[in-house]
Amino acid sequence: MRYYESIIVLDPESPAEDREQVSQKIQTVVEDLQGEIVSVDDWGKRKLAYAVKNKRYGYMMRTLLKAPVIAVGELERLYRHSEPVIKHMTVILTDKDLANKELLDKVPVALDAPDTGRRRRLG
Repeated sequence: MRYYESIIVLDPESPAEDREQVSQKIQTVVEDLQGEIVSVDDWGKRKLAYAVKNKRYGYMMRTLLKAPVIAVGELERLYRHSEPVIKHMTVILTDKDLANKELLDKVPVALDAPDTGRRRRLG
C-alpha cells in the first residue's frame, strides 16, 4: 500500500451536512478496501485562483491516506458522482514528499540504514 494525498474543493454554498457526508463516504470507501485515513485537514472556505463551475470560492479539504491502488480509483469515482465536489486531485506521495517535516508528524517513518540516512515508510 502507498500513501496518497487527496484534495477536494466543495461547493461553498453546500450545507455542512453535505460536507460531512462526503467526508464519511471517503472514510467508508478507504476502510472497505483495507486502507486507512492518516489525517483529514479542513482548510475551510478559500478564494479560488480561477472560477470553477462559476464559483469563485470553494470549501477545501485535504485527506492523507494509506490505501491500495483500487481505493484511489473508487475515490475518484466517488468525487465525480458527488454533487458538492466541484474539483478534486489525488497524488501519490513519494519518499521525498514523506521526508517533508509537516508530513513526518502524521506518517510513521524510520531510517533505512544508519550509514545511508535514507528514510522509508513503515507498515
